[in-house]
Amino acid sequence: MTGAFVILACAMLNRLRGDDSWMPSWLRGRALFYVAPAIGAVAWLVQPWPVALAFALGFALWAGPGWGHILMRVGGRRPDRSPDVMEAALLALPGSLAPVFARMMFILPTAIAVAWLTGRPEFWLAAPAFAAVATVVYHTLFRPLAAYDWLRAELVLGALWGILIVGA
Repeated sequence: MTGAFVILACAMLNRLRGDDSWMPSWLRGRALFYVAPAIGAVAWLVQPWPVALAFALGFALWAGPGWGHILMRVGGRRPDRSPDVMEAALLALPGSLAPVFARMMFILPTAIAVAWLTGRPEFWLAAPAFAAVATVVYHTLFRPLAAYDWLRAELVLGALWGILIVGA
C-alpha cells in the first residue's frame, strides 16, 4: 500500500514540477525547488534517509537543467527561446530519440548513488532502463494531439521515479 502511494505521489509531484502555475505568489523560484524535497520526503516513507536524500538530490539534478527544446522537437513544437548550451549539445545528436535518451540519462548519478548506498551495485542499470522507457513515453505521449497531452508524459515519468524509489 505504501509503495502504491509513493508511485502515485511521485507522479503528481513530477506534474507539479513541470508547471509553476499552481504556486501562490508568495512562493519564490521554480516549482522544482519545492518538489525535489517533497520527492525526498516521499522516498523516506520506504527508504532510509540517506537513500531518500539521494533521490531528492538526484531528482533536482535530473529535472533542473533545461530540456524544453529537446521535448519540443519530439512534440513537433517550436520553443519561444533559444536553446542553452547543454540543450544545443544534446540537439546535435542525430534524430529525436538520441537527444531524449541522453537527457534522460541525467538520472545516472542518482542510480549510482543509490546503488552504493543500498549495497546493490546492479541498481545503476536502472538508469539506462529508465532512460529507454522515458524516451518511449515522451515519443508516445508528448504529441500535439490536444492541449494537455504533455501532462500524461509528466505523470508517467513521475510514476517511473516512484517505481525506482520503491524498487531500490
